[in-house]
Amino acid sequence: MSVDHFEYNFDTTSLYGNENLDDLSPGNGDENSENCFPRDVPNLVGTWIGRDTSTKVDTNGDDRTSSGDILVFEDSETRNIDNPFISGKLSGRCTVLLNSETRITDEYYCVTTFAPENGIAVFSGDLRMMSVVGATGCYTDISAIIQGTMYDEVSAYTLTLDEPSTDSTTCIPDSEFSDTWQQFTAFRYISYGDRGNMAKPGDKLLVNDKVYTPGGIQGQVKGECIFLPKAVRNEEFCTLSFEFSSATISVIGQFKSMVITGGSGCYHGIRGTVTGSHVQNGAQYSFVLDKDNSTDLCTTIGRFDNRLTESGPDTFFDADLSGAPSTGDSFLFDNHPVLTSNFTDGIAAGVCHLLGPSMHAYCTSVYSFDEGSIVTAGYFEYMTIVGGTGCYSGVNGQFRGRDEEARSFSYEVTLFL
Repeated sequence: MSVDHFEYNFDTTSLYGNENLDDLSPGNGDENSENCFPRDVPNLVGTWIGRDTSTKVDTNGDDRTSSGDILVFEDSETRNIDNPFISGKLSGRCTVLLNSETRITDEYYCVTTFAPENGIAVFSGDLRMMSVVGATGCYTDISAIIQGTMYDEVSAYTLTLDEPSTDSTTCIPDSEFSDTWQQFTAFRYISYGDRGNMAKPGDKLLVNDKVYTPGGIQGQVKGECIFLPKAVRNEEFCTLSFEFSSATISVIGQFKSMVITGGSGCYHGIRGTVTGSHVQNGAQYSFVLDKDNSTDLCTTIGRFDNRLTESGPDTFFDADLSGAPSTGDSFLFDNHPVLTSNFTDGIAAGVCHLLGPSMHAYCTSVYSFDEGSIVTAGYFEYMTIVGGTGCYSGVNGQFRGRDEEARSFSYEVTLFL
């Protein structure tokens, strides 16, 4: 970013009202697409600022920023200083990534929902360079980069539209996806509380290290993997990004089968899966790209019948060891049976984090079926589809969740092909 500070009087300058600033406003979905105007997407461009309402969870109690600490923010009101009549909200969470305790600059890996007027955009990646992974309403299918910076009282986010690159000199050739990518440094294990050396649900593996393609092209892999209830290696729930000089690839899912949720630059529109595996002193990644994104041959694309149900126990992760649900805590789940119209073969896995004072749950989830998978991110009550494979490759839409009874959840599903 070209600025190093902001001075802004939040007490004397109000955010111009729009219905999107109402709590959990439902008016941000694809059903609003008929109300879109040519200016909607350009209006996103610029620097957005807001009062920093984030809450840091000091997970190891050392009273300083350290690896594994959690930052959450709920409905932080923001305003585009380049277009002051445009306002919106930011919600999500970040995890502190540090290669060593001697680093001067903190690094955060985030999953963030940005809700301006007439749509929603979900970003993930290093806070300083996040890319869009899913969107609804007037922003469906946009490609954008958002650069975030946090100051003492103000957060700033500069958003630019990302034009897909066709420069072959900066793009990794397709042949580089046909073999295993190598990471020669092990993930950093973060254990919360006095749990010993055995991994427990909620513990994390952090990565911020070099990755190499089969041809020796060097990039960076960043993100986190969270142990789910089974606490089994290679089944952790991950949000990762592969960063190269002019492009990024984002993935979400269990490490053994992660879904590509988006890409920037050369990789705008990339789809497929990434199989990760932990090896001695490192990790390996194998890509399978979806070459044909057509759903014409998928006979089960209408399986949801506008409804999906999920059941099974969650595991509560008490991040601050307070003994009760509080900001930054999370609920973890894996192998949850998923029922859809006339089908019973689905499985759900993911993580829901509790955010600010309203204690809304911000979730990242994967719903896997024989015909493909769907990835969602956002408030449990209103999640955006950010990726898909197989029959669901290229699908947009949302899942609106609701608690039905103990260990049972239902979702109103809206898909847009």
